[in-house]
Amino acid sequence: MESLVVLLLFCFGIASCTNCQDGESFDQTRYCLVDGFMPWVNATAACSRMGGSLAVPNSPAEQTFLYDFAAQRFGRSNGIWIDCNTQSMHADGTPCEYTNFQNTPGDSDTDAGQGNAASCVQMYLYSGNWFAIGCSSVFFAICELPFLEESTEKILPSMVCMEFGADGRLHP
Repeated sequence: MESLVVLLLFCFGIASCTNCQDGESFDQTRYCLVDGFMPWVNATAACSRMGGSLAVPNSPAEQTFLYDFAAQRFGRSNGIWIDCNTQSMHADGTPCEYTNFQNTPGDSDTDAGQGNAASCVQMYLYSGNWFAIGCSSVFFAICELPFLEESTEKILPSMVCMEFGADGRLHP
């Protein structure tokens, strides 16, 4: 029992439990897919738990990479959250270096009649264009993580990082 408590403390509080089973690297950055539709705040939290942030293209080449990576996994009829708001700023307040908006941010005060302030941005995987949309809408996410050398951080096969789900149970 004590070893279980120590393992849980290790994975939940002390170490960064990077659980990126489905990821790829581009330009010295690691990108991880997060399965499941979720609002922007949950997507941001999922990326933070991995030690990163929501991905955002900083160039046309990175835009193409993220678009292809996400569309292959999630399909072209879906969208992903990105870390650039309608004022072309990252969540940390720094300016976005590149944008690809289909609609002009600020054209509409609400998102598609849902009554949500359109302050978050999603990349639509049909076209790759960005759309201002309410943050309570649900999409997939791609997390952007610092590039680590293969030997820097590993999870041993006998060790599993878990998190508490909405049902109060532990899930891998």
